[in-house]
Amino acid sequence: MCWTYVVTCYYDFFSSYFVALDIEMGRTITGASNPIVLYVSGDNTQVIAYSQQRYRIFGETLDIAVGNCLDRFARIIGLSNDPSPGYNIELSARTKRPLKLLPLPYATKGMDVSLSGILTAAEGYTHDKRFRPSLSEMKERENRDDVITPEDLCFSLQETVFAMLVEITERAMAHVGSKEVLIVGGVGCNERLQEMMGIMAEERGGKVFATDERWASVSSHRIWDLPTGDHQILYRQWHSDCPGWTRELSNGVQDPAV
Repeated sequence: MCWTYVVTCYYDFFSSYFVALDIEMGRTITGASNPIVLYVSGDNTQVIAYSQQRYRIFGETLDIAVGNCLDRFARIIGLSNDPSPGYNIELSARTKRPLKLLPLPYATKGMDVSLSGILTAAEGYTHDKRFRPSLSEMKERENRDDVITPEDLCFSLQETVFAMLVEITERAMAHVGSKEVLIVGGVGCNERLQEMMGIMAEERGGKVFATDERWASVSSHRIWDLPTGDHQILYRQWHSDCPGWTRELSNGVQDPAV
């Protein structure tokens, strides 16, 4: 029991520390000033804003993270892990062939989301008699409109999940009056998510900042790859939703406690 507690605390501390590191590195690279942050990865799904020297979590997943949801579904339909399951879902949903938008549960609760039910519903379609693992397996004289393909499911899953993320992010923007959104985390490099978030931000007169695959998934050695000019000092004690954050800019002036 003691070892379980120690390991759990160790994991919780360092996973939240890397959330903060991802955010500050994203701000450094993109030039975002004081954005609403959508953190989307295999471990975390959170909407975060900085206020009074701490990052405050406005909303989060109530069960599984969005990256975990996408990765698990990729395994269900047999997509490759190379280069990543989530990227292969993005490619499958980007096909030029017309795709179906299948109904899936849309579960937002305030600024929180629930993703486990969507994953279960998407998996349920793979047991539907209309499901075909590939178009080559269509029966003779079978109409394309009468079958469900993995591409249909990838498209539907992405559109539904990303719409939920855009909705809760917009609510946080409205709450704090922000005009900036910063998307960080491994799922943050998904171009469709960036596109949908950009449409919402533009309608509000705002702007989206996002990192590409080089920075979307943080690891400690990437700190030293940050641009040398106009960078923030990254303190090791920073972690998400913990007091005592101090942003120091290159000119020596500290960010005010917003």
